[in-house]
Amino acid sequence: MNIVLKVLLFFIFLGLGYGYNYFINRDVEFNNLGVKFYEQAKYEDAISQYDKALELKPKESLYNYNKGVALFYLKDYNRALVSFDNAIKYENKKENIILSDNYSKRGATYYELFKDKEALEDIDKALSLDSNNLWGLYYKTMLTASNKNYTGALSYIDKYINLDKTNPDAYSIKGDILYYIGETEKSNSSYLKSLELNNNSYLVNFSVATNYFMLSDYKSALKYYKNALKIEPNNYLNSFYVGYTLYKLGEFDDALKYFDKSYLLEGGKNDHLVKMYKLYLLDKLNNKKELGLFLDDNYKGINIADIKGLLEIFEKKGYLEFKEALEIYKLK
Repeated sequence: MNIVLKVLLFFIFLGLGYGYNYFINRDVEFNNLGVKFYEQAKYEDAISQYDKALELKPKESLYNYNKGVALFYLKDYNRALVSFDNAIKYENKKENIILSDNYSKRGATYYELFKDKEALEDIDKALSLDSNNLWGLYYKTMLTASNKNYTGALSYIDKYINLDKTNPDAYSIKGDILYYIGETEKSNSSYLKSLELNNNSYLVNFSVATNYFMLSDYKSALKYYKNALKIEPNNYLNSFYVGYTLYKLGEFDDALKYFDKSYLLEGGKNDHLVKMYKLYLLDKLNNKKELGLFLDDNYKGINIADIKGLLEIFEKKGYLEFKEALEIYKLK
């Protein structure tokens, strides 16, 4: 065989080798590309790549798992559930940490589908395989709290935080639990830690404000209600609570401005507290003309003394008693 033919055959075999490796590794390449898209929060693009990998290896547990996680973040929970079922079905390594991850993700998916029984079974299985599984601890907290076992829930979220101090949601959940058991100051400390990690959460800012309000620290409450208002400026309740806090501080002119704004936003015209506090301050500030017009437009046949009486019930007895009192005037 001459030298030219040998060289030619060498490159042919070399090319076949590369081609063989190229085809047998395509599923890995598709999966890796999917992971890159996932890390950029491009979940649909990630799923497209995982699907290509699954076309080549439909029984690969990892690819099913990765697809399930991306679907979970798209809130496509039913399809995510199918992927996690397959991930568990085809997992052959039987390593505790891998199995724990699969069960915790499927348990989380069941939870988001309001299937608490199935969720609890999977979360417990996940934690039995790996007691430090973060998803497992997070959803065990949620499931335990939903059964009003707040002491148990607190122990799970504390363990989570000991393992991961970077998740603002964990501190927020701990704040909620402490609020439910009446630990208002401790609740606020946890909410404030959450805001250190993410100060753009409407719910956490609102919760901090409400706790300060309950503690009669109206100046601090005002700061966080205003933060919540910046995040959701078109929520009429935000404007109302800023106004209500200013009212508590005796800043009646400014309070009225926020009650006015709340009334004009969607939902405000149907809220009796918004309208009644506006009327109360119009009377307090001796704006008789606007008081008369606003009273006629909203409460014809009811005088300002009745309005004051209803607000007194709200201040002293709370919202439920206030709602019952409205029925006397046939107000819904």
